[in-house]
Amino acid sequence: MCPAYYVGAYWGSRQESIEDCAQRLCSFLRCAAGCSSYFSRWFLRGQSIRDALKHEVLADVAFIRNLLTSGKHFNENLGFHVGLWNGVADEAGTVGLSVTCGSSSPWVNNACVINLPTLSESSTHILQISTLKALVICVAIAFDPDWCILTSDVHLDILATKDSDEPFAGWLLYLPSRHGMIPKPDMPATAELIDGLGTLLVATTEPFDIANPVHMAAASAINAALKMQGLRS
Repeated sequence: MCPAYYVGAYWGSRQESIEDCAQRLCSFLRCAAGCSSYFSRWFLRGQSIRDALKHEVLADVAFIRNLLTSGKHFNENLGFHVGLWNGVADEAGTVGLSVTCGSSSPWVNNACVINLPTLSESSTHILQISTLKALVICVAIAFDPDWCILTSDVHLDILATKDSDEPFAGWLLYLPSRHGMIPKPDMPATAELIDGLGTLLVATTEPFDIANPVHMAAASAINAALKMQGLRS
């Protein structure tokens, strides 16, 4: 079975107003639209495809503010939540987006999770390294997460630390500059400095595959660099 991929950006307790969260989500939607046409339109999730396609989400701060109001938790410390879909029913192009923003609770983390398609010949236009790097940078700019990983679902399933708050290596891993300078990982992994943001650690330019020993060795090299920096135990 071919893997599906996801982006997961996480940050701890950060109380923010609905206006701040609306600005962040709107910023992300506008930025992501420039990465691929598959990130250019978003819809509220519905009971059916037909129902969902009736509710397009606009990259407008006022619109997003109203949307987040409906996704406000019963406890204001839990922030705001929204789930969106890109309106593409084809498995090769369907993308889901889930955002929790403004939570100051130690029990509910803030997060931006993007569920990407399964790897196939028809999804390579989305799952190319240039597009995915640009998407991760959009997440970094908009949400300022503590870390952001892009990896496959099968890779996530085998990670013993998947429930940890510590960053771990996948296909791509972004860390903001507040974590300090990340030691250069062993080849073939690479570390790219993103001006004004932080470091993007790249395991491979190919779709990450746990069956490929070169890919797994690169992920291990990134984890070793994180341990040197004190970001992993």
